[in-house]
Amino acid sequence: MKVGLISDCHLGYGEGKIYEDNFFRFECAMEKLKNCDAIFILGDLFHTKFPDEETILNTLKILNKVKRDEKIKFKINDKEVESFKPAIICMHGNHDRKIRTKNIFHVLEEAIKNFFYLPIGKVEFDDSIFFVMSYVPERYAFEILRKNLNPIPIKGKRNFLLLHQNIYPFLYSQKEESSLRIDNLPKNFDYIFDGHIHLKYQYNNLIFLGSITITQLKKEEIESEKGVYILDTENLNLKFEKIEGKLKYYYLEINSDEKNENEIEKILEKFEKDSVVKLRIYGNREISDKFLKLLSKKFEEKLILKIQNDTETKTIERKILIKNELKEIESVDELIKNRLIEVLEKFGFKHSFDLDKVFEFLIDGDYESAYDFIVKEQKTLDKFVK
Repeated sequence: MKVGLISDCHLGYGEGKIYEDNFFRFECAMEKLKNCDAIFILGDLFHTKFPDEETILNTLKILNKVKRDEKIKFKINDKEVESFKPAIICMHGNHDRKIRTKNIFHVLEEAIKNFFYLPIGKVEFDDSIFFVMSYVPERYAFEILRKNLNPIPIKGKRNFLLLHQNIYPFLYSQKEESSLRIDNLPKNFDYIFDGHIHLKYQYNNLIFLGSITITQLKKEEIESEKGVYILDTENLNLKFEKIEGKLKYYYLEINSDEKNENEIEKILEKFEKDSVVKLRIYGNREISDKFLKLLSKKFEEKLILKIQNDTETKTIERKILIKNELKEIESVDELIKNRLIEVLEKFGFKHSFDLDKVFEFLIDGDYESAYDFIVKEQKTLDKFVK
């Protein structure tokens, strides 16, 4: 059978032409995958867990075009399912993760007959089985993978593991942590597919799908090919299908010691209309913010211009001072989490479970659900709740 694999679409990201280009890329991706028997979306279909109405509507229009009359039978967590082809199985990522009872993916399940949301579990076809774990906080990933999913390859079938996590040393950001490492991943899988990392890359049987869009405007992200994969489960052939948007993205670095202001302008004039240009200016010679503002104004009708000024010594020094100050300040999130731990310890509760779930209830002001979740999770509650 043919299985499509796609990740990190980030629908709803950006404004204007960038917003529209992301949907164009997604539509191109679905067009390339429409003849598959099944499609797995490995997280971050949306850029936020609360996509607006326009984003939801645009997504529904594209996904509804994919359905064919032909049907396929398979199992989700041992429950038999029949669906129109291609069956679309969607994981959540770190951007669109929402652990409340209902979320946007439940809406899509009701609206699209061949769409299935699977936070964690397994999908079994005649010749293959896909173990799925949607994004969980990085510090819990290894434990949840081992205890909650416990993926063990089945003899006589092709076996695949699907994730949306950092896997050390492959990190989305060097600031992020990771409890998953290449040396503690489950063994004997034909392929392990991972989302989250926006760069297309392969390390042995570990495949990083990359994203279909560009959100960070980093050099490596812009230069990495964007696309989807089609897997043949019979012979394990894996084919990459490249996707290009209507907008062209460029990463440009200019040394201020080698180019003056007039020369910088002339370089930008060479780009075609509607190009997305990330311009990083560096060097010892200072380029003023006033000039850069005038530069942005001059090209606002022609280019989508993002400028990073790394030339000012004073700015660099100020940035270092600010960063040092910020390191000493706890985030609001951390303050709430620390207070939550204090409350749990005060009443004798353990707090080794996923505190992020309780934290999200608290952020939403849903104290009843927070209490219910704690009661359900704690083995020590019998002496408190009769």
